[in-house]
Amino acid sequence: MLKKTEDPVTIRELQRRIGVFWLKREDGKADTRKSHWYLEKSVEAGSPAAKEDLLEALWADESTPDEEVLQMARERRVEGSPMALAVLGMAHKDGRGVKKNPARAKQLLWHASRKGVDWAKKELRSIEE
Repeated sequence: MLKKTEDPVTIRELQRRIGVFWLKREDGKADTRKSHWYLEKSVEAGSPAAKEDLLEALWADESTPDEEVLQMARERRVEGSPMALAVLGMAHKDGRGVKKNPARAKQLLWHASRKGVDWAKKELRSIEE
């Protein structure tokens, strides 16, 4: 018999976890199409965490137009999204969809790293070197 837990995992959380799984597979079998599908379903169900993950997935997927991802990042930034700061920082670092601006990249990545985006710390160090 299954034991009832106080904090059951919701369908939207399962969809988010599966989406992240497909995004971050380390065995070379990542699938951005599957990742997007699961994350979009989780966002539709109201998951704020999935919004962050979807933004990261869209940025990682080079087939998604930069303009589309940057527009989403700008909208999410207004909402206080740490991932939006990281994505915008990377755009300025690499010159993807915006003019390359290392100083602005450094500022955005610093804020993203302070808000918990772990990979932003690594990118920030690469600018500082």
